[in-house]
Amino acid sequence: MWKTILSLAALVLSFGVSAHLIGTANATFAPSVSLGANPVRNYGGLVPSTGTVATAPVDQDLIITGILTNTGCGVRVGGSELVPESSYFYPTHPYMRSGYDYSPTMFTTGVATLRVPAGQELSLSCSGARYYIQGYLIQP
Repeated sequence: MWKTILSLAALVLSFGVSAHLIGTANATFAPSVSLGANPVRNYGGLVPSTGTVATAPVDQDLIITGILTNTGCGVRVGGSELVPESSYFYPTHPYMRSGYDYSPTMFTTGVATLRVPAGQELSLSCSGARYYIQGYLIQP
């Protein structure tokens, strides 16, 4: 009799522990979007002579989803050129040249995912050009 009661108690205890552990199990498979008041960022205007148009905060990465410019621009992250100014290769050019039939690109449609690591600068190599950039902050 006591063996039956002991085994039943062990069974109930194992169900209780399992139910408690299921609620706390979770996994993060990708960086999480910032939970700040507004994780969305956008910048625009004239490219300054330094070329720096955005800087990621020191504790968050900036994901750029779209870049539009009115002329050819190279894109640099942290001083490394990722898209050369003379590059018209599909699908990354950040602008549409008038008089040319280009397909929409990742940058011009806003579906790019260019990461600017925490504390790094995003620069464009076309001083004086007009630009618009959109993106969001994530926790690295």
